[in-house]
Amino acid sequence: MRTPLRNPSCSTLLGESPNAGTVSRTVDSSLDRIEAHVSDAKVLATGLLLVNGLPCEFRPTSDGAAACGIRYRAFYLTPSLQPHLPVHAPLLLEWVNRETLTVVSAARWHVWNPANADYATAPADDTAAATRRAERWEPWTKSIGQARFIPKIDFPPEGKHTLDLRRYPAQAR
Repeated sequence: MRTPLRNPSCSTLLGESPNAGTVSRTVDSSLDRIEAHVSDAKVLATGLLLVNGLPCEFRPTSDGAAACGIRYRAFYLTPSLQPHLPVHAPLLLEWVNRETLTVVSAARWHVWNPANADYATAPADDTAAATRRAERWEPWTKSIGQARFIPKIDFPPEGKHTLDLRRYPAQAR
């Protein structure tokens, strides 16, 4: 399974305020979305993806693969559009065997480098950017082999294939 990032093209505009003779626009950039992609949709018959304990609903793609979206609150920002929402990051992604309901593999996705290392400059090229994205993954062997309860989720019709963590109470990770 690979998880390419699809960043939203714009953030929600919160308002405009005067600032030294110009206008400053405040946006809420605390929400993010990633896309999980399974290269062979046949693996969905034997396993499922849990994100912070909640199942994802995949949709088939034209090339025999499957994909789903995951929307979450990446960090706390003031002001924000929904200040009451908890931060969902780091996301715990677990692949669960459907037959035994046990975790087969797991990893955590961090919004930023888990070591909190600052970057002095922007990435020089696509390879450097890909390296930085890869640093955000943390193997999570602590939950492998553990049994999982799979909650029933009623996805809204407008977002059937996007797990929106803002709609559900925060899970202990």
